[in-house]
Amino acid sequence: MTLAPNHRATLSANWTRGPFSINARENYYGWWTNAVDYCTGQTTTGCRNPTGYQKFGAKFTTDVDVSYTFMDHYTLTVGATNLFDEYPDKIAHSTVNPVYASTLSLDNGSVYPRNGGPFGINGGLYYVRVRVKY
Repeated sequence: MTLAPNHRATLSANWTRGPFSINARENYYGWWTNAVDYCTGQTTTGCRNPTGYQKFGAKFTTDVDVSYTFMDHYTLTVGATNLFDEYPDKIAHSTVNPVYASTLSLDNGSVYPRNGGPFGINGGLYYVRVRVKY
């Protein structure tokens, strides 16, 4: 059973020129599995077969923010985490986890893995931040 991705990498860059600053980060999350919750074939001994659970695919997410500092004490930042609104793979239909056609979800309403995988199920987060430095 694997709950964390088999590979993880981050590439970051920062550029500053005068009062402007740009930060960018590309995140890579390798494939992962969850045999506890997403077994595709249940046996009396549980889900122990390595092909008996759902494999969630590798994904990339991009984070970026742009800042402007003014009057030496104030910094305004506009940014995004998971800029391109990436989601984990949806839960696959199986005899153990039937996905219902009427709701396209499990009986509890789940569409994505309940632990969210390595980067969550909420998609992109966009924000504006003001920092005051004294």
